[in-house]
Amino acid sequence: MSPVTILLRVVFGVILAGGLAMWAGIGFPVDLVFVMSVGVMAAVWGDKFILGFMTMMRYVSRGLRG
Repeated sequence: MSPVTILLRVVFGVILAGGLAMWAGIGFPVDLVFVMSVGVMAAVWGDKFILGFMTMMRYVSRGLRG
């Protein structure tokens, strides 16, 4: 696996988690840990984790909207 692929997965995971953290109103220290852990998990587990995280975000947003 190329280093560029790993870096792109980390960046994409951080962006997704940052959006979820801003939407949820999580405080800064917890937000930083959450965002970085999602970025690392996206780099380690790859596309399946990213797709699963996006699916989870979709179902959570649908459930809260009613």
